[in-house]
Amino acid sequence: MDIEREVVPTDRECLALLKGRDAPQKLIAHCRMVAEVALMLAVRLKAAGLPLDLPLVKAGGVLHDIAKGLHPDHSAAGAELLEQMGCRRVARIVASHTDIEPKRSQPPDESDVVYLADKLVKCDRLVSLEERFEGAFKKFAGNPEVLSSVQRRLRDAKTISDQLAHILGCRPETLVLQNETSIRAAIRQESLETRAE
Repeated sequence: MDIEREVVPTDRECLALLKGRDAPQKLIAHCRMVAEVALMLAVRLKAAGLPLDLPLVKAGGVLHDIAKGLHPDHSAAGAELLEQMGCRRVARIVASHTDIEPKRSQPPDESDVVYLADKLVKCDRLVSLEERFEGAFKKFAGNPEVLSSVQRRLRDAKTISDQLAHILGCRPETLVLQNETSIRAAIRQESLETRAE
């Protein structure tokens, strides 16, 4: 039996990968915020009994947009890049961060957490699901096919949010907004540590 080593990049490696792809600072800020939101939710979900891999959640959050602006289907392109690097589980998260099929008969996993976290962050701001999708609804109002995709993504995000709320005992959106200060502090601390090296 051939067992391959699964690679989950560290925080530093994730940031180096983004910077190595010439990711703009705004994109890096978005990815870091998504990663911290996802990690904060995952820590609480794990404490509630959900078996989540925290380093995997963090890496998936940081790298979810690794190919954004470089390819029209940035989810598939980013996943392919990470697959080639031996990061299969991170690649699965990246592949599903724009479109996901919520798991109705299984507990939510790392992909669900990162998907929802991405939908609660616009640029580097924390937002409600409605606010996150508001611009897309306006932009694609005259394009029924794209509008249908936007509606499905919002519906999927709400389904995942409901699943996580059932486990957490409160709405993930509320939890994220209540913890904005600590989320931003974690990002600042990480930035300081990265600069110190």
